[in-house]
Amino acid sequence: MRPSSSNVEGEHEPLNVWLFNPYGTIPGEPWRPYRFTLLARALIARGHRVTWWTSSFSHHSKKQRCTGWTDVAVADSFTVRLVPTPSYSSHTGLPRVWRDIVFARRASKRATSEEAPSLVVSAENPIALGWAGPRVARFHGVPYVCDVFDLWPELFRMLLPPSLRRFDRYLFAPLYASRRRTWGDAAGIVSLCDSYLAAAIRETARVDL
Repeated sequence: MRPSSSNVEGEHEPLNVWLFNPYGTIPGEPWRPYRFTLLARALIARGHRVTWWTSSFSHHSKKQRCTGWTDVAVADSFTVRLVPTPSYSSHTGLPRVWRDIVFARRASKRATSEEAPSLVVSAENPIALGWAGPRVARFHGVPYVCDVFDLWPELFRMLLPPSLRRFDRYLFAPLYASRRRTWGDAAGIVSLCDSYLAAAIRETARVDL
């Protein structure tokens, strides 16, 4: 992380934190607060600024939230940036992956044209080519923290016929390799649950950090 100045009372310079996650409910929607909302609130309570880059299409309601790029001002230091993406009707399948790819490409293209953040926290499907959060962090020369919120391509394994599931490591080898790179380049890894974190630790142990 970039060095930050501190005063005699030990207070640090506020950070500009970008969150990348095309999933989850945003403030104002009729669901309980999503974990990225809680993270954002914790950061702004400590004096930092937060921009959460997420999808215009809601995974929960399967509806579009807006048309085109839209910024939602949640608080003085908390903005939800809605990235225009296509929709899908099923939790599984290629349309969902395509939505994530479009999100990664559009978000990274815009984010690399803006002033650098201090830190990137990325919770994206690592199968979606583009990997917005890591790509943006590399471009701006800032660290990123990878948040493991689901295990891909293990989810794809469940869609295979039982006779082929034992070959999933071979069938999805490029996807597993892509994920190892995404996790291995992170300055830190957090996770939705202990089992996901354990998987990330096993994978990154195979990466030359």
